[in-house]
Order: sequence, then structure tokens, then C-alpha cells
Amino acid sequence: MKLIAVKNHERCLAIVLETGFCERGAIPPFGSVYHVHTLVDESLAEDEEIVFQAETHDESIRMTYHDYEIFEHPLRGDFTDHVKAM
Repeated sequence: MKLIAVKNHERCLAIVLETGFCERGAIPPFGSVYHVHTLVDESLAEDEEIVFQAETHDESIRMTYHDYEIFEHPLRGDFTDHVKAM
């Protein structure tokens, strides 16, 4: 798997637009490119960096959550069950 570290959100958009499409079964990380809302769990906002598929099955993008939020403006919510360790 290829990991692409992104230092700014403009480069991230360029990476996504370079492919021109999302591979079948891959999850598009930027719904705004397709004119749909992106949902993000509140817990991701606690992480300094996040990693997600780059519209392919063999490439991932790593960027700060802060930059992701500035670029994508995701709808944040509590979408996961939080299980305490035993």
C-alpha cells in the first residue's frame, strides 16, 4: 500500500482529482468532490493526524484532522459505539 503524506489540503484535492474516479468498492474521502456530505465521527477530531483511502484500494492519504476539517467541512456526529477496555 502506498501512503501519501499531505502537508496541505490543496495538494490533497489535487491527489484526489488526479485519479478522476473512485475505484469500485473504495470509499471516497471527500464527498464534496461528488456533491454529497461527508460524515465524520467526533472521535476523529481528537486525533492529530488521520489516514484514509485515496479513492483506491492501494493508496492512503495521511493528513492532519485540522486540515481535513478545513478542506472538507464534514458533518460531525457520534456514529460509533465506544467500548471500554476490560
